[in-house]
Amino acid sequence: MIAARESARILATAFRALIFLALACTAQPAGAQDKPAEARIASVSGTPLLSSSVRARTAAKRGDVLSPGDEIDTRGGGYLTIELTDGSLVVVRPGSRVLLKDFRAANTLRELFEVLLGRVLVRINHFGGKPNPYRINSPTASIAVRGTEFTVVVDGVEDTEVIVYEGLVEVISLSSPQNQVLVHPGQGVIVRPYQEIYFFQSGTTGEIGSLGRHRDLTGSGPDARTPGDPRDSARADSPRNSAAIYDRFVEDVVDTRQGPMFLRFTAYPDSFLDGLENPAYVTEFSAPEGRVFLLPSFRGSQSVGVTQSMFLSSPGESVDYSLSPQVTFFTPLFDHRISVGGSVAAFRSDVQSFKLDDDSSLSDLFFPPGTTGTRASSHSTNTSFLSGTFAVAHAFGEENRTSVGLGFDWVRGGGSLLHSVMQQDAVGNVASERIDSDSNVTQNRFTAGASHDFSAKQKLGIYYSYGFVSANFGNDSHTLNGQPARLDAKPGAGRSSEVGIRFRGVLTRKLFYGAQASWFLLSLDDELKLPTVVNSHEHHGTRESSFAIGFGYALRPRIIFTLDLAGGFSNVTTARTEDATGNILQRERKSSPFLSAHEAIQADVWRHMFVSGSLLTVRQTLSADLALYPDRLGRLLTSGGTFAPNGVTRDHLTTYYSEFGSGWRFTKTVLAEYVFSTDYGVSEPSHVFLLRYDFRLGEH
Repeated sequence: MIAARESARILATAFRALIFLALACTAQPAGAQDKPAEARIASVSGTPLLSSSVRARTAAKRGDVLSPGDEIDTRGGGYLTIELTDGSLVVVRPGSRVLLKDFRAANTLRELFEVLLGRVLVRINHFGGKPNPYRINSPTASIAVRGTEFTVVVDGVEDTEVIVYEGLVEVISLSSPQNQVLVHPGQGVIVRPYQEIYFFQSGTTGEIGSLGRHRDLTGSGPDARTPGDPRDSARADSPRNSAAIYDRFVEDVVDTRQGPMFLRFTAYPDSFLDGLENPAYVTEFSAPEGRVFLLPSFRGSQSVGVTQSMFLSSPGESVDYSLSPQVTFFTPLFDHRISVGGSVAAFRSDVQSFKLDDDSSLSDLFFPPGTTGTRASSHSTNTSFLSGTFAVAHAFGEENRTSVGLGFDWVRGGGSLLHSVMQQDAVGNVASERIDSDSNVTQNRFTAGASHDFSAKQKLGIYYSYGFVSANFGNDSHTLNGQPARLDAKPGAGRSSEVGIRFRGVLTRKLFYGAQASWFLLSLDDELKLPTVVNSHEHHGTRESSFAIGFGYALRPRIIFTLDLAGGFSNVTTARTEDATGNILQRERKSSPFLSAHEAIQADVWRHMFVSGSLLTVRQTLSADLALYPDRLGRLLTSGGTFAPNGVTRDHLTTYYSEFGSGWRFTKTVLAEYVFSTDYGVSEPSHVFLLRYDFRLGEH
């Protein structure tokens, strides 16, 4: 696993180097270090403008030599890439104004440029293996580098954001020069006039396949953020991310449809699962039948050191386990044309984690900027769900080939979140922050379905569902050094609808096939009452679709192979408005089309023992278009209270998942199986134990 992570890191570094090499391929080779530095435009896209006190505003062209005092303006669209003779590169993004400074000075920390507005990506090369000092300014910050890669973003009210990808950057507040911080890879800072410098951890996840990203350095969009080491981030372990955790909790409940992880085994019917999705399939049962599942699981974690183990009753950096019992039962009534049944399932998951860092930057809420010391953070989450489904169906025709059905399902979920951080500096001063939160989600959904058997070998089913969802999140308590602080609250409600179709058939005695598709709509409104942002309302609109085709082949009676090919997209639009003024604060559009391939094989290796293995490959594009507008205080903030650059982000991801299992059939109706799941080092593997009991009662 460590080797896999290191390989991924090496590949990412190589990718960045290749991109920068491609951007620089049209520029002249770097000159010797003793020659005056020269800046030249290496590539141009769109209509960037170039001007100065001695130069009229003209269109920038590839090959133009830049001088101190030149201003680059990309607010009309497009971008350009600048190469210096020492091999350093600068990418000026759309919507930016950049003023070049005296970068030719050779004996001092050279002033490279000032970002007046917008977004700039910078890579400063080491020259001849030695430091290559530059300084970059913004209206509120001074950034000193020695050889690194980072992004500088300046918004409309001159707040500055710096995100570091490689190397080390020193950031100084121009209004408060005593505020100086070192920013490490994977970290970001926000600099505002006459305020402390605010640290944040760059990178977000939660979408399918979003387990790693690379930055777009070609100029087609602003850089996507990448995760990094949080040890020196002053607020990386702050419990204030509880609202974001709750957002993921709601998504897990609402997003009960099939995604890339579940578009598998399309060719093979399962009357129990099919009946829960489309109530018309309930007429397939000719006798009372039931199934009992028990699915305990846990996820492994890295071991902790001796110091951490003193704080834990059972050493381990984190504990993540769940328990999922389920009972399903269907039966025909006496005339065998009407069938009824349903399912009840429960889910319980607990996650506990602990981290101790003896050399961490401490939060500027309690300590002067630059203070280091010990930071201990703990996190505990428990989540419980209870769900139920009821379905009734009626068969028509002499041979009961056509069926219609109605179903109702509900979900009740709740969870508690406990976050705490304790910090201590070198002289023994102690500060603490603690948040206790509760959350709950309710979903009710009605489904109507129909199915038709064209023959004993082909069947078509279609269904439509409409649901209501409500969700609430709130802090029970929030204390800073034992004193009460403002509480979060985030109630929400929405509606969903979905249409699905499925077709299966048999080609030969050994070859099976199936196809399915679904379309989903969701509208969700949240009320935001958070201490980090003004009171506001947020509306989410989601449109999703998916399709899949699958094949199953029995190589031998004891060996079965399956292949599933799937694809789809998800589009999410978000609009946030301020309660006090009604003004728009945020608009965002996200899209994530995907393609996936799933191959699996199961084989009997002994009289009662079987083994299985699978590989799921997901290729996904993640795009986001973000626009922030000032609130009545003049701040540009996301709903989480952080500053993010406007613009388009686009990432291409390929992720891999595998499951390996081994099981034992005790009887024809009882089996047990162990499944090992891995994403090849991106996260810790999980272990699932499946116990299943099927029973069938006599015919009526």
